[in-house]
Amino acid sequence: MPPDSPPIESQLSETAVRDQMRATADVEKFQRLGFLLNLAHGDSVTEAITREGRSPATGYRWKKQWKAGGLEAMLPDTSGGRPPKLDEDDWERLRSHVHAIQPCSTQQICQLLQAEFNVTYNYAYLERILPDHGFSYTMPVLEVARREGTLDAVEWDDKQHPNTTERNAFDMRSRPQVGKWTVSARSDSH
Repeated sequence: MPPDSPPIESQLSETAVRDQMRATADVEKFQRLGFLLNLAHGDSVTEAITREGRSPATGYRWKKQWKAGGLEAMLPDTSGGRPPKLDEDDWERLRSHVHAIQPCSTQQICQLLQAEFNVTYNYAYLERILPDHGFSYTMPVLEVARREGTLDAVEWDDKQHPNTTERNAFDMRSRPQVGKWTVSARSDSH
């Protein structure tokens, strides 16, 4: 046997390994079982893991995990990651706060989340998840005009010098328009 070959103490017989391989639809488990089967047939760790399309470092890690706790120790942890920052009760409270002061910008919602729940979200991520929690987005007027082609249909005042901003009706606003978030009074879907 090659020097990096384990004397694999078979906690599973070859038949049991093959039976589990046939029974599983989980690719991760199938690869680990294949790795064990390759080792049982005399492959070195490097050969066994290469047959599974993984790196030698992964093979040695899997071998160590196998020795420490068998097949279960080799399987990846699929606990689902980090728990959410807000639970459903928190989202309901946030919807209630926003409903009372709506419409709100993303920045206002971020400030509310920080003040009320002591959590922060990246703006882009927050804008992606708000609709999943009962929030509706209204585009700023300028963006709606661009999308509908309204700007092309505006009759501009040609008497003004072309370099002045007074030609653009949207430039006359005191501050740039921002998209706003709203929430309906009842959100039964949540």
